[in-house]
Amino acid sequence: MNNNATISTLKTAIGKDCPMDKECIEVLAVVAVSDINDAVMRLLDYAKVLSGNILALHVSTEPTEKTIFATRWKFFTNVPLSIIDSPKELSSNKDMIAQPIKHHIEELLTSKLYRSVAVIIPENTSKSFRHSLTGSATARSIKNSLSHVNGVVIVNFPFSLGT
Repeated sequence: MNNNATISTLKTAIGKDCPMDKECIEVLAVVAVSDINDAVMRLLDYAKVLSGNILALHVSTEPTEKTIFATRWKFFTNVPLSIIDSPKELSSNKDMIAQPIKHHIEELLTSKLYRSVAVIIPENTSKSFRHSLTGSATARSIKNSLSHVNGVVIVNFPFSLGT
C-alpha cells in the first residue's frame, strides 16, 4: 500500500475528508510489525489504548512476501496495514527497515491529518541471544532514525518470544 492509499484509508477510518488546513486526529498510533504472532496482537491491543486511530506498518524486503503478509494480516486483524517496499540499495539489514519507516512517517506527518504520530516499536527481549541481538539492533536503528522527526513520539514495547 502506498502512502496515498494509506491517507485515503485514514480518511475513511475517521469518516470524513479532512481539509488539509485542519488537524482531524490528535494522535495516530503507528505499529511497526515484522510478523504476525501473539506479541503483535498484544502490541495492537496496547496501541488501541493509546489511540483509536491505528496503522500497522510492515516493511517488505522480498517482493513475494507482500501478498502473503497482507493475506495473513487480514485473517488475524482488521487494523489497517500499510506495506512498504524496502529499497535494495540500502547498506544494512537494519537500514532496510528503519529508513523506509522514517520516510513513510514523514510523509504521513506532512498530510496534516493528525497532530502527532506515536510510533510503537516492538523490542524483542527474548533470552535467545540471536533473537534479542537482531531485534534490538533493528529497534535501535528505527528509534535513532525517528528521534529527531518533529511530531513523532517513540514508544518501546518490550516482548519476549513464547510469552
